[in-house]
Amino acid sequence: MVRVSSEDDLSQGDRYSQRGATLIPGILRQGVTPDRPPTIAVRRTYNNLMYDITDRWDVAAVADNLHPSHSPVRFSSNGSLTIRGVFSEGKHTLEFAQFRSALGLSESSLGADDGKRVDIVLLTGLDAAVAAGLEVKQAALGAEERRTHIERLRFGSRSERVRKLRQAIGLPESDTFDTATVVKLAELQQAKLKWSDGIYAPEMDRLLGLCVFGPGC
Repeated sequence: MVRVSSEDDLSQGDRYSQRGATLIPGILRQGVTPDRPPTIAVRRTYNNLMYDITDRWDVAAVADNLHPSHSPVRFSSNGSLTIRGVFSEGKHTLEFAQFRSALGLSESSLGADDGKRVDIVLLTGLDAAVAAGLEVKQAALGAEERRTHIERLRFGSRSERVRKLRQAIGLPESDTFDTATVVKLAELQQAKLKWSDGIYAPEMDRLLGLCVFGPGC
């Protein structure tokens, strides 16, 4: 059984593969238990094959996994993240085995780490562009200014700024950027800006006027 400490954790666990009822141990699974996935706000595209900031948000119970691709030359998945690898003769292979090793997970006993929390962060091209831009401007910015410019509050974030944001948008006090925060922020963005990304940054703070990042607020 998979057990995690909160709804936005990715934890070590088992999954049934796409190939019949073969149980593949030692993958990463998002959820409280295998039969109790968390409720998460996900973006759905309905009219084309691309995701953009005008697409709808869907609050759904998902149990996404991060698992081996099942083939060295292609991947088989129903919406999960995959890393090249094959589970064969009781062992993981290729890059998926290297990934598990980098996480410090046991190879001799694949079930030994069940329940262990692992945090996965996916970065976008926009994140990379912001970071690259700061490299150019860093000489003119102090350390605190650089940190503020690059800071983003998003699903899974935990901080006093998240607490302040939640208070500003009318949610119960908490320092965790959970599903309710994503939904409420996206609704506010859509109402005021006609688009939404569910992410809060200094520029978004200026656009919405909530004074979460602003000095002296």
